[in-house]
Amino acid sequence: MSELVLLSKPGCRLCQQMKAAIAPVVEELGLRLVERDVRDDPASRARWERDIPVLLRDGVELARHRTTADALRARLAATG
Repeated sequence: MSELVLLSKPGCRLCQQMKAAIAPVVEELGLRLVERDVRDDPASRARWERDIPVLLRDGVELARHRTTADALRARLAATG
């Protein structure tokens, strides 16, 4: 099962919007979504804190700030 990582933080409205937008794709493709607080890891915090939400697969950025289910499907297809 492929894993997607959503870097976010509590109270982030954009993060909740992204999670809702990608939920249909996660379910449809049988993906596992892991949410991580960007503040928990110093390297992630330094790189992404001002850019959340960020959606990653195997450390590769799939989306930042906003996305749609269709955009995520296209990005997943393009990245294999």
